[in-house]
Amino acid sequence: MKRLITLFSLLLIVSCAHLPAEVDKVPGKPESVVTELSANTREDPTLNRIGKRLARYSKNGEGFYHFKLASPSEINAFTLPGGYIYVFTGIIRILDTEDELAALLAHEIAHNEQRHYAEQYDWKMPLNVVGAGVSALTLGIVPNPIQRALSRQDEAEADRVGLELMVKAGFCAKGMQGLLKKLHNITSLGTPNKYVLTHPPTEERIKNIDKMITEMKIGDCEETPLDRIEMLRIPP
Repeated sequence: MKRLITLFSLLLIVSCAHLPAEVDKVPGKPESVVTELSANTREDPTLNRIGKRLARYSKNGEGFYHFKLASPSEINAFTLPGGYIYVFTGIIRILDTEDELAALLAHEIAHNEQRHYAEQYDWKMPLNVVGAGVSALTLGIVPNPIQRALSRQDEAEADRVGLELMVKAGFCAKGMQGLLKKLHNITSLGTPNKYVLTHPPTEERIKNIDKMITEMKIGDCEETPLDRIEMLRIPP
């Protein structure tokens, strides 16, 4: 079975040479922006439903974003130019509600909308994909395996924009709190993962989200359970 190459060799929270704005909207996307990173990625109905619902309220609009579920079991997710958002099955396994998944996707959409990826990767260094069954990104834009940690400012901005986005889309804000607490717990246990290295779930971020929810006067809400088993089921 072909494996999706691990693009980032440090641990998961979803910062780079500057890309021209045109990279986001080159003609002929999706094909001309990025090819499939591996045959081992697929579309998932739940991921698409939640992602498109969020994208509807984004600046770029619903049609701009593409959501893929990737088979590697790492706790990871990332966004690429052109609105491509990849979520690894490893992070799905730690989520309990659709609202937590919405928080993850909203955070990645926010990074894309604010073009934080233009500071996160070294886009000039080619990625060695020999034997990995992975297609290179077009336009010579291939991420360096070393993904830089996002700045506090970028993370704070993505938290704010992401929270506003998920609330506009009708998701429960508790999902953002739950996601950050889960990632913080993983970090405190010393479990290495790419997402928390690049998106550190600090206590400061958790406190800031709590403060934002209070300031936005978001009412109480009920979260929707996530059917992880169905999402992780291997299609025939």
